[in-house]
Order: sequence, then structure tokens, then C-alpha cells
Amino acid sequence: MYSQLIQDLSKSLAQDRSDENRQKWTKYLIKEQIELIHLTELLDVEHPVGMRFTWLLGHILAEAPEQIAPIVSYCFEHRNQWTFPGIKRTVAKMLWLAGVPEEIEGLVVDELFKWILDPKVKVAVKVYGMDALYNMVLKYPDLKEELLIVIDDQWDKNSVAFRARGKRILKALQAKKKA
Repeated sequence: MYSQLIQDLSKSLAQDRSDENRQKWTKYLIKEQIELIHLTELLDVEHPVGMRFTWLLGHILAEAPEQIAPIVSYCFEHRNQWTFPGIKRTVAKMLWLAGVPEEIEGLVVDELFKWILDPKVKVAVKVYGMDALYNMVLKYPDLKEELLIVIDDQWDKNSVAFRARGKRILKALQAKKKA
């Protein structure tokens, strides 16, 4: 079943980059409860299929993060072998919305802090990384001070989008302190 689906999906993504095509596949994969771990080999397919598959994963993530959760560890562990644009953004968004699997929490926290501090990393990755780290602070309050320090350190080194998200997270952390 999966080999035919992989062939069909690969061909479709290679030929049609439209949002309509991604929406069609998103609906199908969610409705049929396809186990995405069986499709991860699409991430290794030559450009543009791998990159377009990450776009598809982003759509699924927005609608059914629980369906993405089983592949979060896999995507995090393989993040450095994929070279197409936007892979860090996709992984950071997965970590934020689908959650951080317990077995890789320490590695994820370290990596997210590195991404936020790296001037070469795009702001969208940093923003999703801050959100994922905020979720980790809720589970591990000891991370709060480090997150506050990093946001403060990066405040003037990043864009308005970074500051807007940082402000929201700082406000949420303050609310937690009062509660």
C-alpha cells in the first residue's frame, strides 16, 4: 500500500506545487489516517519533492498535529542530512505544535537555544523555537531563566517578528509567575 502511495505522492508533488494539490493530499492523508512514518522516505527524494513534502507536512501539522507527533523524533534526528530550504523551520514548527518526544527533550532544548542564538538562522525558525521552548518551560520550570536570558540577548539582534513573539512569551511567563 505504502509503496504505491509514495510513488503517487512523489509524482504529484514533482508535477504540481500548488496549494490546491497540497490541500488535496493533506485531506486525504488525514482522513485515511496514513501513518506518516511510512512516507518519510519522501524527505530523501531529490529536489523539489522532499521540500514540497515538508510543505505538505506543514499543512498536516496545522490541521492534525497528533498525526505528525510520531515522526517528530525521526525528523529531528535527520534534520542535518536534508539540505533543502525550510527544513529547520518545519522541524521547529513540529516541535512547537506536535510536541517534543520525551526521549529527545535534552537534545531538542540544546538545539533550539543554538538556533535562536545563531545569527544565520531565519527568524521563523527562532520564533517557532521560542514557542517550543516555552512549552518546555511549562514542563521544566528550571528552563525559564535561560529562555528569558536568550530572549533578552537576542531582542535587538532580530526582527520585529522576533520581538513580537518574544513579548508574547515574556507576558505568558510573567502570568505564570503570578498564578
